[in-house]
Amino acid sequence: MIAGTSGSAGLLLMLVIINLRFNKSAWLILVAAFGAVVMMLTGGKAGMLGSILSILTFFLLMKRIRYAFAALLVLCLIFSFFVVATPFGQYLERYNQSGQGSTLTGRTLLWKVVWPQVLARPITGHGYLASRFLSVEVEGAFPEAGQTHNSLLEPLYNNGFPGLLLIIIINLVIVRNLAVVLKGQSDPTAHFMAAGALAMYINLFAWGMFT
Repeated sequence: MIAGTSGSAGLLLMLVIINLRFNKSAWLILVAAFGAVVMMLTGGKAGMLGSILSILTFFLLMKRIRYAFAALLVLCLIFSFFVVATPFGQYLERYNQSGQGSTLTGRTLLWKVVWPQVLARPITGHGYLASRFLSVEVEGAFPEAGQTHNSLLEPLYNNGFPGLLLIIIINLVIVRNLAVVLKGQSDPTAHFMAAGALAMYINLFAWGMFT
């Protein structure tokens, strides 16, 4: 739950960046700082990765390369400060020494044992919300897994390839519609909002690959 807060804080930060175009209130700056701090402190690596990718994507889509570098620099400075001045640095050191980084905190091991189960029932899957019982029904799944920790493997395990196909179609429609607005919309506000929406989509998609 705490690690998941990192992704939520990153989404909050992205929302503030988008809204700063319409309201440059000092309160929004404080909320952005709060979101950045919480994102780092909670230590959710997938959430941080998705958030950073979304912020960089947003500024690049807006052709604000200097802003992208500035945002990356600020986030790196905040990250470095917490590594040096808080217990977060000790957490990272223990995490590295434990070897969990090579398995993405056990996720790749979970995916490895789940995949044969997917192939065993590729069409029907194992049933709605069947992944909640992974720890009991799949040998090798870590205790209290509760899901496959991957937004594409999840529908595959539960609902088979038809379920995955629906998820892929939804994602393709989202990206296509946003791309149409970005390429063909002369209204700068609509272009701006589409860039923000696509950036947030990238955040959620990257976060979902591990969460």
